[in-house]
Amino acid sequence: MNSFFENTNFEKIKTIYLEVLGVTLKMAELIDSGDLEDLPLYIEKKGILVKDANDIRNTYAFSTVEKHELNEIISKIKETEDSNLNKMEAVKQKYSNELRVLNQNSRILAAYKVDKENTPGFLDIKE
Repeated sequence: MNSFFENTNFEKIKTIYLEVLGVTLKMAELIDSGDLEDLPLYIEKKGILVKDANDIRNTYAFSTVEKHELNEIISKIKETEDSNLNKMEAVKQKYSNELRVLNQNSRILAAYKVDKENTPGFLDIKE
């Protein structure tokens, strides 16, 4: 009877890790497409799943074969996460560069902004 519950816990944690992998792959799709608006929702969902998996993993002992199978899934998750982090770093750098250019342009415009009330026009012709 004890092995039945252990097997059930193995199936639960395996399912959770496969869901984490699916969420991580979906995050990669979002990053690749540039659609980052929903990314925080997936990050939150992944965090909940990881917590659930850790609760099971810390509570139950798994066989060597089961641990090996779980570690293979975890390895795929980590590989995808590393790729996502690298992609996000590139996105961050892109936006940082764009922001720097916008700030520089804003300072240039502010420096050349003419106060129309206090500054006479070039041609001030009066009749």
